[in-house]
Amino acid sequence: MKIIITGGGTGGHVVPGLTVADALRNHVLLYVGSNHGLEKKLASSSGIAFQPILTRALMGQGILGKLKTLFLIGLGFLQSLKIIAAFKPRLVLGTGGYVSSPVFLAAAALGIPTILMEQNVLPGRTVRFLSKKMTKVLVSFEESKAYLPGTSVVVTGTPLRSKIGTVGKEEACQRLQLSPLKPVVLLMGASQGARALNEALLGALPYIKDKPWQILHLTGKAHFDKVSEKSRQILQGSALTYVAFPFVDAMENFYGASDLIISRAGATTLSELMLAGKPSILVPYPYAADNHQEMNARWLEGHGGCHVVLEKDFSSSLFVSTLESMLSDPKTLETMGARAKQVSKPNALVDVLGVIRDVTGESV
Repeated sequence: MKIIITGGGTGGHVVPGLTVADALRNHVLLYVGSNHGLEKKLASSSGIAFQPILTRALMGQGILGKLKTLFLIGLGFLQSLKIIAAFKPRLVLGTGGYVSSPVFLAAAALGIPTILMEQNVLPGRTVRFLSKKMTKVLVSFEESKAYLPGTSVVVTGTPLRSKIGTVGKEEACQRLQLSPLKPVVLLMGASQGARALNEALLGALPYIKDKPWQILHLTGKAHFDKVSEKSRQILQGSALTYVAFPFVDAMENFYGASDLIISRAGATTLSELMLAGKPSILVPYPYAADNHQEMNARWLEGHGGCHVVLEKDFSSSLFVSTLESMLSDPKTLETMGARAKQVSKPNALVDVLGVIRDVTGESV
């Protein structure tokens, strides 16, 4: 089959699509997206042909900006019609986000089967707008169905990289040159990093620098140099093990090594935390569309799989006290991780491939 993959802007919108694409390597794949999002880099590094279109987000624009954006989306729609007509795909598959709108609309206009994947509890605006035009909409949470009336919805979970949850603590610590006998805390701020989380950690370092802990910090590329320099000044001669990274791909090692994870609450991250069975402190990004990150986090908290702290409350002092409290109570961490694991969907990829087979009538 020829299959078009679309969706992008952030890693959370790209990774699930590429995970499915990786399982479809025996077919002919084309990724269609924006030149300005992560999708071009990630698709190219995965060896998938990439075709750019013009599009951008409507949110955060003034009246003139919205008019320009609608014009760009219109051009992107025309470009998508041309790409689809030339490529002749059997299926268009993708995630939400503004990048996917022109592609899915073009596919629907040409009568090409479409499968749209949504990872959040509250479906994004793009998904809600497109849903009734799609052949199938795949969601990660049963609760998402209520927001998509009149739509053919299947609950599959979020397809994730196959190695997540496969590396134990001792092996992961060996790979990362850490001690398996000391607590490991992972702080990460999604694919772009999170300034507020970084600053809370930097403010906490003077108060925890003599703790027998190990901290792994995914800063985001834009913040790495600044965070590295400040942390180096604070931690000279300290007992704390602290290692900063701008960005990593082998997340299975970082999840495997960690006893506690502090993170944003994007849907893909949430699904990875559940699959890895890791306890977490989730600090939702407060400016996410429709506050969907807090809805994700509250869902997992309601199942006992995490503790939620709003960004406005996430001070350095709270960071210190929370770490001290949680790391001194391994039983609570173990229970929280087990409850997160209980609500994971480890067969998500298999279920997504099953829907693709049903929609196309082709073997996958």
